[in-house]
Amino acid sequence: MADSSPQRIEFDDTEWPLLVIQIRAGDLSMANVKELCHGIADAMSRKEGFAMLVNSPEVSVTLGREGREYMHNWIVQTIGPEPYQNPSVAIVTESALLRGLLTGIMWMRNDVESSPQASLVVATFQEGRDWCLAQLASQSKTTH
Repeated sequence: MADSSPQRIEFDDTEWPLLVIQIRAGDLSMANVKELCHGIADAMSRKEGFAMLVNSPEVSVTLGREGREYMHNWIVQTIGPEPYQNPSVAIVTESALLRGLLTGIMWMRNDVESSPQASLVVATFQEGRDWCLAQLASQSKTTH
């Protein structure tokens, strides 16, 4: 029997090099985590610099321990010094508490990673989109 539930994760590359990832509310299964990593890997396989706008405005998106470990290991094995290996990322969430928490996590990650990632956590899709486009414009100025 086919699953009629809406997709939890959707990828939109119609404005490439901006990749919009829509994550619907609810718990993310391991299959969802793998789908997310696979979609990002597909974008990286283009070997072009890009920015990701992760639109997850609902606070109820959760990721279990197994999913967090999988994603951490995937990031450690995948992220590198090339722009296509380390895209800028903006995360949209309406929760001020979650924005603060995610911002702190990103700051700590950049302190220990060899390839710091440009990142921002914002309240609205438009804020995230504008920031991602500015990051892309800045990248194109430094590579041309």
